Parts: sequence; C-alpha cells; structure tokens
Amino acid sequence: MHDKKAYSRMYNAKPETKARATELRALPSYRAKVFVRQVRRKEGMIITFEAVMPWFAIPKQDRVCWLCLEPINDNSTLDHDHLNGEIRGWTHVQCNTAEGMIANSPNPEALVRSFNLLYHI
Repeated sequence: MHDKKAYSRMYNAKPETKARATELRALPSYRAKVFVRQVRRKEGMIITFEAVMPWFAIPKQDRVCWLCLEPINDNSTLDHDHLNGEIRGWTHVQCNTAEGMIANSPNPEALVRSFNLLYHI
C-alpha cells in the first residue's frame, strides 16, 4: 500500500508538475472557478460560472475600474452586489472598499458631501 501523502509530495515536487499548475492557474476559466467558489464559501451566494467567465476573459491590460474609470492594476477585484449577486465589473480594491463604506453607511449623502468638500468637487 502506498503512502498517499508521500506520493503526493513526490509528484508535486516535479518541475513539470509545478510548471503545469502555474499554467492552469493563469487561465481565465480557472480564475473564474476560484472566484465562484470563494463567493459561495464566504457569502453563501450563488453566482454562476457563466455569469463570471466573460469578466475573466477580459485581458488584464484592458480592464477598467467601473467606479473611477481608471485602468486596473494587479490590485483589483470583481465587484458584485451582495444582495442579488449581480456582477458590476472590475474595481480597484480601494474603490471597492470606498463604495462599500458609502453603500453601508447610515448616512451616505453625508459621506459623499464630505468627499466633495475634501476634494473640492
């Protein structure tokens, strides 16, 4: 009888296995599946692979934040409505955090007014 853990360590230590795993993780379909699993696990929300996959098919260099309309860097997330699961688009993590604070604020108008005063808008 084989020791499964020892076999797994030996198999995963092979350079070709590591290279193949790196290739798979870079695929848009893999990233979309991971996103769907994370949302299901963290929030208990059902978002389908079919709804998410078109967003992951957009090349990274072509992604634009739907909140600030600036190009996306590596520090981004796929934003979704936590009530109905609707995908809104790619956002910078900072933009997504700010949007969540405003949306969940007891007085969002005051936050927006403060923001406008702070940045002289």
